[in-house]
Amino acid sequence: MNDKEQSRLEKLQQVGSFFSERLDRSDLLLLLRHDGEIRQAILQMVDQPAEAVTEPDEPDCTEEESFCPSETQVSVVEPPRLAYRLPAEPAVPPARDSWREELSPELELLAWVQADEALCAAWLGQPDETAARQLVRLIAVASQWEQVLLLWDRFAARCKQEQRPASMTERQILKRCLALHNLIWQGRQACLQQALPGADYEPRQHDRGTVRGDTVSAEWLPGLLNAAGQLQKKPLVRT
Repeated sequence: MNDKEQSRLEKLQQVGSFFSERLDRSDLLLLLRHDGEIRQAILQMVDQPAEAVTEPDEPDCTEEESFCPSETQVSVVEPPRLAYRLPAEPAVPPARDSWREELSPELELLAWVQADEALCAAWLGQPDETAARQLVRLIAVASQWEQVLLLWDRFAARCKQEQRPASMTERQILKRCLALHNLIWQGRQACLQQALPGADYEPRQHDRGTVRGDTVSAEWLPGLLNAAGQLQKKPLVRT
C-alpha cells in the first residue's frame, strides 16, 4: 500500500467519514483489503442467512418540517450495501481410472510391441483392432513360455546379425513378458540368467555372439531359466 492509499484509508476510518462524501469502488476495495472491522462484518453476513430487508418509505417533506434538508444542506448518504455471494460448492474431483493405473506396465509393453514392426506383425497382426483388444491379445500370447523362448530367439538373432547388445526396450519387453508368464505360477518363477563380464567363456553356460574369445567382455542378452530352474536359453555374450 502506497502513501496515497494509506492517507485515504486513514481518512475513511475516521468517525463519520462515511457520511461526509460518497465512496467509490477504489474506497471499497481499500477498506476490504486493509480494514479488519469491515472484513469481520462481511464474514458475519456470509455466516448468517440472508434476511429480506424492507426499505423504509422516504418521508414526505413539507414546508412545516424544518428538519427536511434543503438543496444547500449536505445530503446524508447511506453507506452502500455490499453484495456478497455464498461460496460455491467444491467441485467433485473425477474418479481415478484405477484399472488403467494398475495395467500401466502392460500398456507400456503394448506400446513397445506396437513400435516394433516385426514383433507387432507376429504378435498382434490385427491393425484394425482397438487398443483394448490388442492388449488382451498381447497378454494371451506373451504369457506362453514357448512365445517367450521365441521372443528370446528373435532378439538374439538381431544382436548377432547387427553385432550389438540388446537395446533397453528389447530387454524391457523380454522382462515384461517374463512377468506375464510368471502369473501362471505360484511358489516358483521363471527368471533371467545374467552373465558377468570378466568371467571365462563356458559353452555350456554362454551363447557367444562373436567368433572368437575366451573371456566374456559384455552381456548382449540375458538367458532364460524356466520355472523349474532349468536353463532354457544361455546368456548371449561378446567375447
